[in-house]
Amino acid sequence: MSTGLLTRINQQRRQTATLGSPHIPLPALMLRHYGEHLASIERAILTLLSAFHTPIKLKTLQKVFEMIKTNTAIPDSLLEEGAFENLLARLLATHILSRDVRVDTYVLHPLVSAHYRSQLEASSRPERTLPPAYSLDYDPTWSELPPPPPTDDLGTLIEAVRLACRTGAYDAACSIYLGRIRQVQHGVLTYQMGTYEVNLMLLAEFFPGGDIATLSPQAPEVTTPGTQAWVLNEVGLCLTKLGRLREAESFYQRALELLRQTQDWLNASIGYQNLAHLYIHLGCLEAGTIAASESLRLARIVNHRAVERDALVYSARAAYLYGDLKIAQAAFIRANALNLALIPPQHTLRGLQDLWYVEYLLRAGEIDTAREVIENNLPEEVFTRRIQLDQSRYYRLLGDLKTAPGERPSTGIYNKTLAFYNKALWLAQDAGHLPVLIEALLARGRWEAYPGPAMPALKDNTEMTPPEIRLKIAFNDLEEALSYAIRSEYHRYEVDARVALAWAHLAQSQECKPDNAAFQMTHRKAAWQEATQAQTLSTKMGYYWGKLDADTILKKIKGA
Repeated sequence: MSTGLLTRINQQRRQTATLGSPHIPLPALMLRHYGEHLASIERAILTLLSAFHTPIKLKTLQKVFEMIKTNTAIPDSLLEEGAFENLLARLLATHILSRDVRVDTYVLHPLVSAHYRSQLEASSRPERTLPPAYSLDYDPTWSELPPPPPTDDLGTLIEAVRLACRTGAYDAACSIYLGRIRQVQHGVLTYQMGTYEVNLMLLAEFFPGGDIATLSPQAPEVTTPGTQAWVLNEVGLCLTKLGRLREAESFYQRALELLRQTQDWLNASIGYQNLAHLYIHLGCLEAGTIAASESLRLARIVNHRAVERDALVYSARAAYLYGDLKIAQAAFIRANALNLALIPPQHTLRGLQDLWYVEYLLRAGEIDTAREVIENNLPEEVFTRRIQLDQSRYYRLLGDLKTAPGERPSTGIYNKTLAFYNKALWLAQDAGHLPVLIEALLARGRWEAYPGPAMPALKDNTEMTPPEIRLKIAFNDLEEALSYAIRSEYHRYEVDARVALAWAHLAQSQECKPDNAAFQMTHRKAAWQEATQAQTLSTKMGYYWGKLDADTILKKIKGA
């Protein structure tokens, strides 16, 4: 492209500005001139480069040029030595490409990129016209990629996955995703960063047309049944974390069907654990118990101790929610024993496993053991490295421990407890993980409504927040938690929220002045309605603790 073209474009720009012509927008005019004066190889290169959404490395430009030379009729001058360098210089001189000299990457002009991308997308099955190798600037051999990527590098890798899928190289894309982005052992996008929306968006690329709708289920376009099952299971996990529970179930079931067909009992056992977790969230405790039992059976078939330990924890969790503390205790003891048998041995359960264990211990009245488990998991050097979601849950449990029956009143207990709950809620809000956010809202709201047996000794102490402020916080937290629980069908959380709201309404009625009987009756009636709904839901799902808590508040209301 000659520099004379730029002169004519600038002249036309001035004429258009002077005339104020609405008929030929300047971007369209510029692109028309570009198209008229570009050689066929330049247009072909720009078409391919328009598929990139991130800066392009020099080696990618070279690779695209070589592929175009192979597949396009070009003049002899472009076969000469230095042809690529000359072409690159022309594209830079005309500002079609710009270069970031700091990192030696190139970006296509936005207008030019949009123009050629629209042509690419309008063509018939455009992704199939791109050579598969083209998408892997980032190269299928990992020698040129850094080991576990820093966060700043994830954008480049995500773009590599997207482009590989668009070119039909789904298996190569999955290798990048598993080995470089997801990093199964580290869970970079999910467990560490909590970016489940980004992860789900990326997983959608593996489905025809990027469609993961459950109304017209399609299989991911990777080749092996095992990898298909993995993608389906991963979609289910993301949907669960995002509160789209009903959608998640079908992905788990489809993954398990593939794993059963291939007799992959180890991954099937893990899949049943995910299904058990989903059913517990939904309040389908019987289905959750069956799924946990099947996970345990399969784990024992393959003799995998770590997976068997996890399956035991899910079985213990289901038994605990049913109110069968003996079965729960036996399963937790066996899980801890398996932990010690692992190499290297682990002396306590970790992550969600020990969080559930502490919740069981608090309900069982084993306060000292619960405190010991928490303290064993909270040495400073360990806790500071914990993932944000676990940190939120641990701060919540530290607050629960301060409010548990048997906890001795002490100076500063109110402020310490409030600090724990505030920290738990802040971490949950920052992480954007719905179940953990609901748990944190429930914990603080429940406590503000009913501070617990350790707090009344400080009732007249100025340390405590005035009742009207505490109850306002309680209602805000609990109503927010209830709205999330209803919207996403976290039925067990719905029960807990309604019970806590009943306590808040009862407390509000007791704060009313004696001459305001109507206001007092309104809150007592609201407390009764919330507790009755919680009782009905708990009975339907078999949630023992929900029914027990609802019965307790109903008796309290009757006696008030």
